[in-house]
Amino acid sequence: MSMKYLKAALLGALVVLAGCASQPPAAGAADAQAEHVAESWIVKAQQALAAGDVHQAAQDYVTAASKSTQPQIAAQATALAWHAGETGLTEQAAKRWLKLQPHASGPHHFLAVLALQRHDLGAATAQFQTLLQTGDRKNDFAAVTNALMVEGNPYEGFIVMRELESRHADNPEAEYALALLAARADHTRLAREKVEHALALKPRWLKALTLRGQLLIDAGEPEKALAPLRALVESSPDDAGLNVEYAQLLFDAHRPDDARKQLQAVLAKDQQQADALILLALDRLDHNDEASASRYLTLLLESGKKRAHAYYYLGELAAHNKDYPMALDWLRRIDGQDRTTADDLAVAATLAQMNKLDEAQQFLAEVRAHDPQHATALAIGEAQLLASHDEPEAGMTLLDKTIKERPADTRLLYARGMLAEQMGHHQQALTDVKQVVRLEPENTIALNALGYMLVEHTSQYGRARRYIEKALSYAPHNAAIIDSLGWAEFHQGQKQAAVETLQRAHSLDDDPEISAHLVAALRASGNHEKARHVLKQALQKYPNAKSLKRLKSES
Repeated sequence: MSMKYLKAALLGALVVLAGCASQPPAAGAADAQAEHVAESWIVKAQQALAAGDVHQAAQDYVTAASKSTQPQIAAQATALAWHAGETGLTEQAAKRWLKLQPHASGPHHFLAVLALQRHDLGAATAQFQTLLQTGDRKNDFAAVTNALMVEGNPYEGFIVMRELESRHADNPEAEYALALLAARADHTRLAREKVEHALALKPRWLKALTLRGQLLIDAGEPEKALAPLRALVESSPDDAGLNVEYAQLLFDAHRPDDARKQLQAVLAKDQQQADALILLALDRLDHNDEASASRYLTLLLESGKKRAHAYYYLGELAAHNKDYPMALDWLRRIDGQDRTTADDLAVAATLAQMNKLDEAQQFLAEVRAHDPQHATALAIGEAQLLASHDEPEAGMTLLDKTIKERPADTRLLYARGMLAEQMGHHQQALTDVKQVVRLEPENTIALNALGYMLVEHTSQYGRARRYIEKALSYAPHNAAIIDSLGWAEFHQGQKQAAVETLQRAHSLDDDPEISAHLVAALRASGNHEKARHVLKQALQKYPNAKSLKRLKSES
């Protein structure tokens, strides 16, 4: 949220609560005096906020909460301290709120998220478990899942939800939540197991069927993925949401014509169905059909729904046409309450394309100051932006600085490791990814990255395979991990095994690096004709891939 919108929203809330605090309390004279003192601190907080000093406003409001016995004041103090990025004050206010209102779910939410931020998964789990047993949030796994997806990294969210699900046997919401977070953390074997269990408990559940379908498509089983949703669509042809979900799966299954037909049928009944318009716009953007994409996005704007999406993709369309001022104009129309980290990074990327890299960095520095909760994502995004504009050292410096402030943040460590690998600093890359695996021993992506780097830069092929095979046990259909295993087999001289493994990876994903590995293995096994065929097809799809161009020059 931008400072302008934050000040406006919080100042209005503080005015309302100041009025509440000024009402005479029902208790005795001592309590009345305490409420009067609290009111004076609220007035100071209002003044600080009006002057743009959110941090002082948070301090003053938390002081007011410590004097008052009104839980709504503690609640507002918690929210204000949170938006100011004052974690210590947020925790203090949330604990005061909990003391004044023991059965409220709100303080448990804030305390859980604060525990996630300091990577205390035990405390986070305990707070979420209490939240799931409390009042309006009882068994609200959707709320907990959303918090874990927004505030936690994928691995930590998965670990917390796995523990929570173990305490709620045969609860379909818990099973689905774990399936979703397991899939996000690339633990797809467990995700498939849990989504099947959720559907056994709650058949024909659209969300679970959709997730199951996505997992099956990723595993190379598209028809098995599509059949249940197709049956639902046939039984409920007028259900727009169901038809859109089915269309998304059709796109994922590489059946775009069927997906477009499904979406056009939805628009024939409701030409302002927002999700259908977004999917069609993205499809047209992918096919460089800018006129159609613009038409769908204009219809989305006219519908008044999901305007932030329309602005973002119109900005992307303008940037694709190198009309960067127009792209910036669209992106800046996304107002504070709808603005995301992705939007802020898109603004910075557009400024960089306008040869205003310094201005892009200044913009992101201001965003980080006003949105400290997302400092990690912003720092990683800025480092990647700098690297893409030939400033990798500056990106590395930024990550070094941020890691000193957040030494246990594995997202930062992994990002620095990947940037180091890109820069050719292989020992630094190995050190960082090893640290991620030490902190998160079931991190599928880090395990695979470590195994692959050991294959590439050392002769520790047996050790590399152990990391890769552990990753594969969590995600047996992940093409990137299967590719790593095949590449390890290739380096160990297991030529035929490597060909078979790499062919399996290639059947799931024809990524240029996977294609290049398969070509190398086919050549080594003596199958030059097949190698030429794979290379030719890969070059047609990815003509600028360096690994493929190198193989062509060697043929």
